Amino acid sequence: MRVIATPIRTIVHDEGSGRGEMRNVRQIATALAISASGLVIPVIGAEAAGTIPPPPPRQAFFNNPLTDLSATPGAPSRLTGAIVAALESAASDAHIRIAEYFFTDDPGVPGQDIQLITQALTNAQTRGAQITMVTDGTHNPDPGATNQAKLLDALGVLSLQQCAGSCYHSGGNKMHNKFMLIDNTVWQTGAHLVFQMTANWTNKHLSQHFWNSGLQAWGDDQLFSAYGAYFSGMVDCAHKYPEFNPGSCASGGPTQPSPMPDGNAEQTLSLFPAGNNPVLSELNKFDCAPAGVSQVGELDIAMSEWDALQHGTELSSRVRSLAVSGCKVRIVLQTQQDAIAVLDGVTNVALRCTATDREVGLSTNTAIAPAVHEKYLLIRGSYDGDAATVVSTGSLNFLQNAFQTNDNTWLTLESTGASGVANADLYEEYEADFAATWAAATTPCVPGPSSDGGDV
Repeated sequence: MRVIATPIRTIVHDEGSGRGEMRNVRQIATALAISASGLVIPVIGAEAAGTIPPPPPRQAFFNNPLTDLSATPGAPSRLTGAIVAALESAASDAHIRIAEYFFTDDPGVPGQDIQLITQALTNAQTRGAQITMVTDGTHNPDPGATNQAKLLDALGVLSLQQCAGSCYHSGGNKMHNKFMLIDNTVWQTGAHLVFQMTANWTNKHLSQHFWNSGLQAWGDDQLFSAYGAYFSGMVDCAHKYPEFNPGSCASGGPTQPSPMPDGNAEQTLSLFPAGNNPVLSELNKFDCAPAGVSQVGELDIAMSEWDALQHGTELSSRVRSLAVSGCKVRIVLQTQQDAIAVLDGVTNVALRCTATDREVGLSTNTAIAPAVHEKYLLIRGSYDGDAATVVSTGSLNFLQNAFQTNDNTWLTLESTGASGVANADLYEEYEADFAATWAAATTPCVPGPSSDGGDV
């Protein structure tokens, strides 16, 4: 895996000696949890510019709540390490834009994840970076938790913008996005960074209780611009905290960007709320057994929630038809999803489940098995007429409100032959994560009802 072998490196500051050393970003989670005597934060200063090799154009990071915490309970996850490293890569004149459903310090949940992200944001602001954050101003899934976004706004670290639920859809619903944009990094002047996540910013989402992931794209101007325009639309509809008027967000969905060529392959960013189902369009491009091709197509899905309303049913019906035509399908869901009744027992569909977020969401309940909070889809086979691998991920659950009324993103990256090489490496990384999640998914699969109002 060519890209995987290329390390992202950062400066990890040794509080004891005052010296810095180069570390692979995949080792940051261990480095960050070194001692109780002093929290170790990765620091990249202006003096480091030009001395740190740039990251690969695509890179994935995962939180496995079983293995990430086995060596050092309460340690930050690899996903948190990557978020911190991205923030520390921001140049002194950078504008950091963050869209997170919620950013809270969980009551009673151990972990350093939120503390480390808070410190990295503070470091960036101290260096001179401008930080704008958009959150959902009407939903608080963790009563009693400290709202870090409001706290950092009060301290002048960032400018908090709040939407009355969904930014792009009036009448409630949710700003459910989970992504970060940085317009200038120390790796290269003016180089843009996009970090698409499935995790909310809480300790239990980043390490304690949930499988989650992040996909980092560096140096892709088209992708950065598409995310940036979507973010600007949310800000236009939001209110600067602490001012808040729940009735002021105007209706109207975002403008969908055109597919963005990546070599000879395509990458597509779908923005929500939307009236259509781009995931169905994606699955319709997948052919399990094209003429003259001996390899059976493979479809792996890790999804938090999947209902049986219009769009959810469209997807489960298409998956069933793909399986019946010969595709090998594996799905990991949270238990108590409507789609389980439709997909369980179908020929060529292997289905496994984890606990639900409604169980692990209880901050004091650490005995419940972790839940899948991933939102990704992996394809290997004939796609749009070419032999390809495809990775799709974002904040989108397969729920009706996630498509039609909530703010969400869904990024699809295709690799065909010699094109999209970085995307091919991404596929292998996601497959490794899927295998680990699959092996740990031992909760009995019980049919719904899905929490369509949840979309966490």
